[in-house]
Amino acid sequence: MNTTHPRVRPLALVLGIGTPLARALVAALATRDTDLLLVDADGEGLLALRESLGSVMVHVQLFQADLARSAGRQDLLRFLALAGAKPDLLLFLAAESLEERTLTASLPQARRVLEANFSALDELLRSGILAHMLSEDNGYILLAVPRPVPGALRCRALQAASCAALQQYALALREELQGSSVGLTLAACPLPALAAGAAPGPAEQKLAERLLRALFARQVQARGGQWWTGLAAPLRWDGHWTRGRRR
Repeated sequence: MNTTHPRVRPLALVLGIGTPLARALVAALATRDTDLLLVDADGEGLLALRESLGSVMVHVQLFQADLARSAGRQDLLRFLALAGAKPDLLLFLAAESLEERTLTASLPQARRVLEANFSALDELLRSGILAHMLSEDNGYILLAVPRPVPGALRCRALQAASCAALQQYALALREELQGSSVGLTLAACPLPALAAGAAPGPAEQKLAERLLRALFARQVQARGGQWWTGLAAPLRWDGHWTRGRRR
């Protein structure tokens, strides 16, 4: 399959589509003139999500990979390199763990939780995605984690620990991004929005719209592109992200 196509729109890389919030974000991005690269271990889920989008004017690519395994992450990195795909937006959602139900979960199951909810993001960012954004001085990262609620994470100790680590990781990353045009949002979301396998409802659709308004807070046509004001700096997509003044 020929994956090369003219870059006339920004590309959003969505890591994991198994939660209602992820699917709501994908549906909302498809209406915002943003190409999509959707990654998940569930091939049938990817196909179902693509079908649910219907006829859209954006380019949607699907890639099946288990990001809880290093081999799956390496497969994705090879695909990005071969396809020449350089994401402008990165969406990473720490999903509910279906494997960890008690503290007696096996060591391989425990490692999958940590790999999926923390190590995957770190490895992918360090392996070229963040370097590309910084070299272009453009890009945006959206991280979503469950909001801590007493009792909600019972029997999910490793998920809670990995999400806490992800929050601290995001705070440190935000410091490193100071002075660049690479923006970062860390969103603490209600646990149902990140429940694996659930269908998106009105609450998730509303939350997705709120999160994207933080990114697409300002849109005006300019020179054939669009002005996109994120949380970090006013950006414009014109074949690549560029700084611009608010109007």
